Amino acid sequence: MSEFIRKTGMPKDYNVYAFGDVHKGAKACHDEAFSEMIGRIGKDPLGFWLCLGDLVEGQPQGHQHFDVHNLDRRTLTIEEQFEAVAEDLRPISEKCLYVGLGNHDLRLAKDGDFVKHIVCKPLGLPQGGYQTVWDGGDVRIHSWHGRSVMPRGAKDPIQREANQRAWMVNRLAPLFGNAHVMLMGHVHHLLVQPPLEKLALMARGNSIRARHFVEPAQTVKTKDPATGKVDSREYIPPLSRFYAITGTFRRSGGPGYTDYAEVAGYPPSLIGFQLIKVRGGVVRSIEPQII
Repeated sequence: MSEFIRKTGMPKDYNVYAFGDVHKGAKACHDEAFSEMIGRIGKDPLGFWLCLGDLVEGQPQGHQHFDVHNLDRRTLTIEEQFEAVAEDLRPISEKCLYVGLGNHDLRLAKDGDFVKHIVCKPLGLPQGGYQTVWDGGDVRIHSWHGRSVMPRGAKDPIQREANQRAWMVNRLAPLFGNAHVMLMGHVHHLLVQPPLEKLALMARGNSIRARHFVEPAQTVKTKDPATGKVDSREYIPPLSRFYAITGTFRRSGGPGYTDYAEVAGYPPSLIGFQLIKVRGGVVRSIEPQII
């Protein structure tokens, strides 16, 4: 079950800066870009933010990717990495919707909940999970840090991106039934799929007209077999939702050190995040922000 966070009193107009995969502590972490985003959030009167996890590199010494030469010498220990990112986030702590968990965070779980005890609790930030459902009244957001590898097989770049969008929707849609926005991290990519309009011929009275529309939400009624009580909930059709992958602040490598992403031959990642714009209580757009 996802962590559920309900926030009351949200305004009708606001922006959500959705990011993750910061990997603070790695030499590959783009600290300047992360600071730029934090500055933008702080100056945005409509700005809120959420994180999908992997705030720090956090590789334990026994892990195959651990290499002290690839770490920022200012933050060589896992505790120092979390303390540093907590200080980065302190100026915008009051704008936080939640901080989720990533695979790097789960890897450290046997040694303690660093996200909770070094970041969330001291700063007063709501803590999500590997999956999180956030309900702001008018808008619901579901996020999953992710686990899979995004397909890259198509030779044609246009077809490749289309395949990736379809994969993203098919991977996220079954996880939750009535989110307006579904987010994923982990794959270090910036990708957006807005709701799809349909064109249909429809009759009314003596006329037939073609109409563009996004399939509306449906009311689903269920009955509890034990009590017989009927429950009504809103279901949002999968193609009527927004989907996005939230990017990264971790580069693929750099001069003077040999990073595992470089060794594996990962393509370079766009550095940035997603900006979700809510106006009048409705999600109007999700826009990739490349830094």
